[in-house]
Amino acid sequence: MRDLHRRLQVLEKNLPFPVLSCKEHDLAEVLCDVLLASKRSLHICTINAEIAHCFMTSSRSQKALQYVSYFVPDGIGVELAYKFLFGADAGKLPGIEFSEELLKECALRSWNVALYGATKGRVLDAASYLTNKYPPLSISAVLDGYSDSDDLRVFLRKCQDESVRLVLVALGHPAQDEFISKYFGSLSAIWVGVGGSFDVWSGAKRRSPRLFSWIGLEWLYRILQDPSPQRLKRSLALPAFCLDMIFFRLGLYRHP
Repeated sequence: MRDLHRRLQVLEKNLPFPVLSCKEHDLAEVLCDVLLASKRSLHICTINAEIAHCFMTSSRSQKALQYVSYFVPDGIGVELAYKFLFGADAGKLPGIEFSEELLKECALRSWNVALYGATKGRVLDAASYLTNKYPPLSISAVLDGYSDSDDLRVFLRKCQDESVRLVLVALGHPAQDEFISKYFGSLSAIWVGVGGSFDVWSGAKRRSPRLFSWIGLEWLYRILQDPSPQRLKRSLALPAFCLDMIFFRLGLYRHP
């Protein structure tokens, strides 16, 4: 286990929250090995500026993320803040790409996967897309985020019966992490909150073009694609996150 943790390269000294270094490209492989070695569930959070702001200012978010095993830096905000304010060059790995790396690793290991969240149509379309993209990937349990408690019990039982080793939850933060925190003890698996990834995999939405991603403007593309008041309000998390990082660096940060 010590060798595995060394390979993961957790950066944590004098940082607002610890993150995995994304400079190495075998994160999915090592995390699957950690799962096998520990035989305990892993709660992974791909943390971007929006989630980080919630985590640093909201007790609800902190409670939802209290059992997180590892944070993966997702987005230009976390990458730049850590590099230039704290000297921690962790890089970044978009959450959807990290999830696809895990899916590819599960396909190689013949591990079963489960999807939970979004609407029924989108989660089913996402499952169909992923099984076609990563054969011989086995998605053995699928449930939308609007199902009742009886359906959820059936879903969790199927995950246990099928020895699911990866559960992707698409409810948005903090709901998806609250769900994981509540149920991740029900089976030994890697649990990851994937936000709107099911929307992309189902074809309902598109990822930002490479140019937007390269210059760190994925957030602008998302606004252009969905200029709703809710999306515009969420975009304010980026400048708020910048202030959080500056206050922490100056020693002025206070927990909620």
